[in-house]
Amino acid sequence: GIQALLAGAVLPPLLVLQGGISVVQNEGFSSYPDSILFTLSASATDRIEAVELEFGTDALTCGTALTRAIPEDFSPAQSIDVEWVWNLRQSGPIPPGTVVWWRWKLLDAGGNRHETPVSELTFSDHMVQWRRMETDELALFWLEGDEQFARDLLDSGQASLSTLKQDTGVELT
Repeated sequence: GIQALLAGAVLPPLLVLQGGISVVQNEGFSSYPDSILFTLSASATDRIEAVELEFGTDALTCGTALTRAIPEDFSPAQSIDVEWVWNLRQSGPIPPGTVVWWRWKLLDAGGNRHETPVSELTFSDHMVQWRRMETDELALFWLEGDEQFARDLLDSGQASLSTLKQDTGVELT
């Protein structure tokens, strides 16, 4: 079944941003492999006129990895509760273990812009008991096969990293 787990950074209650906006809740919930739900509850002395979610991943890409979204359930008010769902069935999957980051940007009635600190969660299938083996340069997660199978894969990965460095001068972290 699909599970919704709190899997990320939760800001402490009543984090006060510049300009008097108080963040009551800022959470990310992972429902592997379908979606990630981002939620924000905030209040301000001035009315909050606009809210936008920025998010991305730690995945290496050729272009920019920043995405912006406007919650559909937003209405300007002094106190807001908004959410936005990243539907991975529509946008395409992300692999297990990907770190997803996000922050909210808010605009108040006085024209002041506010930004929450960046929060992160690791997108993983928590229903699976992943096994892990690692070296200083490489981590291997696997489900089936014995320790020797994993050691052989890890050794092959290490050899490939060494060959890449020798042939191209590129050193991956």
